[in-house]
Amino acid sequence: MGPSKEMQAAVKNDHTIVVGGGAIGVCIAYFLARRGCRVTLIERDGIAAAASSGNAGLISLGHLPLPRPGLLTTSLRWMLDRTSPLYIPPRPDLPLLAWLIRFARACSTRQLRTSMEVIAAISRSTIELFDHFAEDLKIDFQYRPTGYMDVFRSKDAWNHARRDAEYIRSFGFPEKEIGPDEVYRREPALLDGVVGAIAHEGSAFAEPAEFVRGVADAARALGAVIMTDSEVRSIRTANGAVSGVQTSTESFGCDRLVLAAGAWTTSLAKLAGVRVPMQPAKGYHVNITTPTESLRSACMLGDTYVICTPINGYLRLAGTLELSGLNHNIRQERVDMLIRQAAAYLPGIAEAPVISQWCGLRPCTADGLPALGWAPRVRNLYVATGHAMMGFWTSPMTGRVVSEHILDDSPSIDIHAMRLERF
Repeated sequence: MGPSKEMQAAVKNDHTIVVGGGAIGVCIAYFLARRGCRVTLIERDGIAAAASSGNAGLISLGHLPLPRPGLLTTSLRWMLDRTSPLYIPPRPDLPLLAWLIRFARACSTRQLRTSMEVIAAISRSTIELFDHFAEDLKIDFQYRPTGYMDVFRSKDAWNHARRDAEYIRSFGFPEKEIGPDEVYRREPALLDGVVGAIAHEGSAFAEPAEFVRGVADAARALGAVIMTDSEVRSIRTANGAVSGVQTSTESFGCDRLVLAAGAWTTSLAKLAGVRVPMQPAKGYHVNITTPTESLRSACMLGDTYVICTPINGYLRLAGTLELSGLNHNIRQERVDMLIRQAAAYLPGIAEAPVISQWCGLRPCTADGLPALGWAPRVRNLYVATGHAMMGFWTSPMTGRVVSEHILDDSPSIDIHAMRLERF
């Protein structure tokens, strides 16, 4: 039995602070405000200023989590190579070592199934929710629900992808294997040598920063207060519960605190004595002037893990995973790698003028699942983080589920596997 109407009304009248102005934070603020809650969102920089501003923009339903069987051996081969998809600069770092040990344990068939069951549950209403933002709220975020492809030049990589696609189909996703003729019919700009592709027929892509800013505006229109350039410096607790926060600009009282600050959630949670062990995984993008012959839709270059997304009149090349700590230092060789690897698939990439380059930090748990739920031992503190490379596309469903959990104590999907007590 859920909360009574009186209890629900009391919860709505409480003041909820959401910390984090990325995709997850603004969606939580929106869905709480839509239910009539009093919400203040606090962001240390600007809305969509961090990982939400520069990711590839894929809405990739059924995307496999990072830890999976067989990846450990590949990761060990990659991790010391500055130009590999995964790079870990060698350094003494005990939290990183502990994370890597847990990651190794998570590269199992059992954990993969658990993760995919969660991902499948999140995916089921995702397109419907993105449709809501695009069609009902008229947010212009270049939303294109046309699917995208993973394309391959290597037969070994193609065969591996086909096995993955078969596994993903078992969870109800319409992964379609297509041969070279169909690939070139869909994307005639691709250079010769493609051996096949996986078409993600039910997926989509969009401009992530425009989405986040649009949802923030929608939350504000519903009464949410949004504070930017305001960094949380301390969390006040009394009798085992959060009573407020002190920011760089002022003090706020609250009845409930939601931490949705991406890679910074670990240090914020520590202020309240809550453990959320994650590693910030740096990703890069470079925006280039669109070549004369370019893609019609987003593509993941399967042999290289580089994602090419046509948005805003330019081509975004995004990817890589770098575990180098909480910093925004750009390693130029990794940016250059994106251009070099994309040039093997598309003409004119190497010569195209560079518009901008960027790096951002994804919050990664060792088992590949988000951290979602009430914090242990601290009442009224809720954590929503750890979405890794899935933060953008899982944000609408995360926002809805968090609002359901807070207001009704009855989320519409099973979130047991994401609980904080697992750490």
